[in-house]
Amino acid sequence: MAHSIFGWIFNYLILSGASLSIKVSVKYHKMNKIISSLLFIFVLIAILLFTRLQAKNLPYKTMFYQLSIRKGKDSDVHLAKFKRVNLNNEKIYPWFNKGYNSYRPDPLIIDSLMKIKQQIRIIVFGGSWCSDTKDLLPAFYKTAEGAGISAKSIRLIGVDRQKDSHDAKSKRYHITNVPTFVFFYKGKEIGRIVESVNQSIEKDMMAIYRHQYIINKKP
Repeated sequence: MAHSIFGWIFNYLILSGASLSIKVSVKYHKMNKIISSLLFIFVLIAILLFTRLQAKNLPYKTMFYQLSIRKGKDSDVHLAKFKRVNLNNEKIYPWFNKGYNSYRPDPLIIDSLMKIKQQIRIIVFGGSWCSDTKDLLPAFYKTAEGAGISAKSIRLIGVDRQKDSHDAKSKRYHITNVPTFVFFYKGKEIGRIVESVNQSIEKDMMAIYRHQYIINKKP
């Protein structure tokens, strides 16, 4: 009798232990899957962060907060939105400060532009590879900043050699040549300077806005 009782208890313990072992194994398996998933996500984030940090060490990264760049012969093609402040980097853009410092805009025109600076809005499409952009962009910024035009009033967008900014902006504004300066008044496009100037960048800008003011003042 005692032997059978002990046998029954022994079998019960064995079966309970097996059942518990299975439950622990299942829980461990589930936990292991969760841990594996978390580790995978962590590794993925680490790779993305590392790639981003590596990209920041590349010189062309400093010019844009959105950037696409061609390799090989097109390694000087920068796309999307420029950051004006980075144009001062002489190692990457030696042409900018040289042109900016040497350009002398007409002070009378600067005074006239200063009076209407609050109304001026401009989108500039340029090519970091383009000689005309290298000539006109420094002169444009010397004029705009001399007139006190806010940096927020100017949007600078880079295009490739096919005049594509890869963000739909170049197609929206039908850009075929660079640089193209698109001028706005009260949200409406009122004129452009494309590839070259008639007189000078500041005189052409003033002519566009003077014409608009004359139209708006007509009875």
